[in-house]
Amino acid sequence: MVHHIIFTAGMRVASLALGLASTVVIARTLGPRGQGVVAMLWFVGGLAVQLGNLGLHATATYFVAQEHARLGSVVTLSVAQSALVGGALALLLMGLAHGQPGWFAGVAPDYVTLFALAVPFMLAALFFQSTLLGLERIRAYNGIETGGRALLLLLLLISLVALQAGLVLAVISIVTTQLLVCLGYGIALRWAGAKWELRFPAGFVSAALGYGLKAYFTALFAFLVIRADIFLVNYLRGTAAAGLYSVAVSLADQALLLPTIIGLMLFPAVARPQQAREQLTLTLQVSRQTVAVMLLLVVVLAVAARPVLWLLYGPAFHESAPAFHWLLPGIFLLSVEIVLAQHLAALGFPRALVFVWLAGFLLNLPLNLVLIPRWGIVGAAVASSLSYGFVFLAVLRMFLSRTQAELRAVLVPRWSELRQLFSRRPPT
Repeated sequence: MVHHIIFTAGMRVASLALGLASTVVIARTLGPRGQGVVAMLWFVGGLAVQLGNLGLHATATYFVAQEHARLGSVVTLSVAQSALVGGALALLLMGLAHGQPGWFAGVAPDYVTLFALAVPFMLAALFFQSTLLGLERIRAYNGIETGGRALLLLLLLISLVALQAGLVLAVISIVTTQLLVCLGYGIALRWAGAKWELRFPAGFVSAALGYGLKAYFTALFAFLVIRADIFLVNYLRGTAAAGLYSVAVSLADQALLLPTIIGLMLFPAVARPQQAREQLTLTLQVSRQTVAVMLLLVVVLAVAARPVLWLLYGPAFHESAPAFHWLLPGIFLLSVEIVLAQHLAALGFPRALVFVWLAGFLLNLPLNLVLIPRWGIVGAAVASSLSYGFVFLAVLRMFLSRTQAELRAVLVPRWSELRQLFSRRPPT
């Protein structure tokens, strides 16, 4: 488990650096407004993927981790859903872009139409990547994503720096990368033994939907809590403000990289058949270590954020620093929530998680509508941290109630575990 985390962390650090470099290239060449347009396109595409996945990404990891014989059924369902649902959502986006352009304030309809072409491939890539995680094909899971980030950076350097072609070619670069990443995941699954199945086992689709829909609504509301502020900042303050805020959010995403990796690795480890005590012991250890590492990381980021933003993005993005500082408390709390929620999801995904994130969204939306007009992007950051804190407290209470664990065992690091964690060497 720890070796997988270390290896994945190493690959994700490379992926982080590549993704950060891509953001810097876009921000430096296109400025806050161009960065805001790209951020809005990612939000629109991400929302389409969240609406269209129906929780199959969670089902894929859970089902395949429990029984590898389900691989063919999972892959076949993934392809069908990506083509049908993803294609329909792409057409819907194109129609809305031209029929209701005001919804995409400051983003030209042609950009939305072009980006919509990537939606079916983004959806399929999500399904395929989740299936690889369930198979514990960690190298393929990480390597393809990192390769995709490298390819995107290369294409952006060619289009924006060498050719100085502007936003259109940048969007084409993103769409092309999504297509090739999807293809890469598909090839990896084929090598893993995935085959088409023209018939699903009895009850497979209903079981997949039964588990997946609980994960679906949780992921959808979580996405809205974490990402809707980009849309609201763009709508209420314009694309330049959205560009400034998206840089702060991008750095927050990088800070959440480690707990996300830990949660992803924890899920199949807990989902495998084993004693409940062993599952809980593993999660508690991971949670305590996450608290220690993220507390240190948040302190470092609080000190380094302003000079790092100035160095990477230039003086045009200096207003992103206060927003990032206000995001930091929420980042820390959300980090621990990710670990606890993955444990609950691996044990069957309690429906209460859906209502926790729904309540978080219902809190986040009015906070943003009140605070963004008053405080701009800082208001959006405050709203996010308050919402993340609410979700953390709700999930913590649920975890303690269901596991009967002590609060200290969840949140207070142990010196012996920290020494063990930092003395680990990556696998050769």
